[in-house]
Amino acid sequence: MQHLVEAVRSKKLDRIAIGYGVGAWAAVQAASIAAPAFAWPQWAMPLAITAALIGLPAVLLGGWAVGVKRQAGRLLKPSQPDFQVFVLLALLLVATAAVLLSTIWPKLSASRPAASEPAMAPANSVAVLPFVNLSGDPAKEYFSDGISEELLNHLANTPELRVAARTSSFAFKGRRTDVRTIARSLHVRAILEGSVREAGTRVRVQAELVNGADGFQLWSHSYDRELTNVLTLQDEIARAVASSLAAKLVRQFSIRPRKIDPEAYRLYLLGKSYVMRGNKDDLRTAISLLKKVADRAPSFADGLAMLGDAEMLLAYNYSDAASLRDAEQVLRKALSIDPKNVSALKALVDLSTVTWRWNDVLKYFHMLVTVSPNSYDGLISRSGVADAFGYVEESSRADQAASQLNPLSLASKFNVAAGLQWQRKYAAAAAAVQEALVLSPTDPDTRSLECMIEVGRHHLAKARQLVALLPKEGGDQNRLGCTFQLTLAEGHRDRAKAMVDAAASDAQKNGGSNTDIADSYLKVGDYASAARWYERAYDARERAMLNAPRLAPPERRSFFQTREWLALWHRPPIEQWSAARVKAGEILRRLR
Repeated sequence: MQHLVEAVRSKKLDRIAIGYGVGAWAAVQAASIAAPAFAWPQWAMPLAITAALIGLPAVLLGGWAVGVKRQAGRLLKPSQPDFQVFVLLALLLVATAAVLLSTIWPKLSASRPAASEPAMAPANSVAVLPFVNLSGDPAKEYFSDGISEELLNHLANTPELRVAARTSSFAFKGRRTDVRTIARSLHVRAILEGSVREAGTRVRVQAELVNGADGFQLWSHSYDRELTNVLTLQDEIARAVASSLAAKLVRQFSIRPRKIDPEAYRLYLLGKSYVMRGNKDDLRTAISLLKKVADRAPSFADGLAMLGDAEMLLAYNYSDAASLRDAEQVLRKALSIDPKNVSALKALVDLSTVTWRWNDVLKYFHMLVTVSPNSYDGLISRSGVADAFGYVEESSRADQAASQLNPLSLASKFNVAAGLQWQRKYAAAAAAVQEALVLSPTDPDTRSLECMIEVGRHHLAKARQLVALLPKEGGDQNRLGCTFQLTLAEGHRDRAKAMVDAAASDAQKNGGSNTDIADSYLKVGDYASAARWYERAYDARERAMLNAPRLAPPERRSFFQTREWLALWHRPPIEQWSAARVKAGEILRRLR
């Protein structure tokens, strides 16, 4: 063995292996970033990883040949230890190639589309790229981004248009990507791009609509306005874009003379940029800015809606009950000014769901889908309402439609895969989760979902490999994911029960999802503990517990005929939910 180690070191194969490993890792990471930006096919990333792994023994063989030549002169005359190293490397190359290609090649073949022309994007489809900031001050980036977002929302709320979502459109910010490549990535017919120059009380907007198929200009115009007229300016640009895509849409864009205090509008866009960041401190900053907007422009419905949305996020994500009350007041005021305000309607749907006011959920949801049924926000709301009322297939259908408008969003791809998993459509879920992993190969939540899907498919050996790669950090509640599912699938019920006990203890100390604990106790057959934790979930008004009967494993559904569950299920708030569920189903069926 020592002579083999010396032969390896004499050829510097250990250093070559380390250098190659670092370089291959960097190349794969770079490819994972480039894949979504340049719309690489689904099989590209697995192929890149396979090539990187097969490349290691190939490179080592090359290093071996160079080393032998250097030591023996011009001819390859390996010593016996050198020849043994060669044989080991050759066997490693053959074995690696055989294993990887036998595993990956069928997936690559299945994922390649048939040899046909790609489907043409719908004629009414458009993406709004972030406008370039020409104000000369990087701190004013929020203003040019905000103008772009306002235009995007304006167009998205037109039912006849198909508008790519912000996450995907803004993925190209700061990149020199060809318009045709962007159009293919987002599956749109046209691209709206431009620039914004804001100075003092005036704003100059240069907007250009480009044909995504050939890169030629469809329409272009330059606007120079007082900032007080910026709302009217947005109407003008949206009307021009819509008319370029479909002349019949012109009449749907009435241009109303609307004025706003310039400082209020700046504060609105700045506050909106803080809301997008989403953490607790930024939400508090956003609320402070948007309250100033409300003071300066009390009839500006979008500003009030954004303030209510920020309050709602603070309440829901950071358990701030006072913010929930404030959010509802502000959102109702926004709606009284503009009954068709999509942001206010969506936030009120979410707020009513959180507070278990089911008739309000239906009222605001019906108003929302009447105004904006096909926008990304409308589809996300549809998915949430369908999920809240236990219509899993309808929720999944909405998630898939939303993902088509947001093809570069990890969250959208994840939701599609998770929805298919809940329906136990494991083959489709496995394909969907791979699309998510193309966008973010190391995302722990997506990797955990991939693992749980393999458990559902009874591919336990594959699941064991995946669970070994999952992050080990996190509390006991985190272990109720794939580790728990795999343990249970392998028949280790006592070990799985111990995991749930540890997670329950952690949840009692630190908080967490009562429904997740209850569901896990149900899966291990501990009905008494499941009943206690479903009771806690009811007290916390966790909407997930309402879907427990539909999502539970078939072999455990006898629990829902027990006295404890039936007593819980017939309480007034749940009976109200059951009645509203019937009406929700009627609305959702009409939206198909």
